[in-house]
Amino acid sequence: MMVCTLRWLEQNRPEDMFFGADYLIVAKYELAAIETLLQRYCEGFSGENWLEIGAKIGRVAHWEFEDYQP
Repeated sequence: MMVCTLRWLEQNRPEDMFFGADYLIVAKYELAAIETLLQRYCEGFSGENWLEIGAKIGRVAHWEFEDYQP
């Protein structure tokens, strides 16, 4: 996931319009607050195995096993 501030996004956006998949946009970059947000988000999931949990986390952040087929 790309963490970026509104200022960074304004200066570095790829186009005038784009999809925001895999972005966490913050008003102010505060690492502790970002870590707390992500921890609380992830703690809210349960599943039978890591693949189920990872798929839920993958709703907001790309992960290495996204779309994996054995």
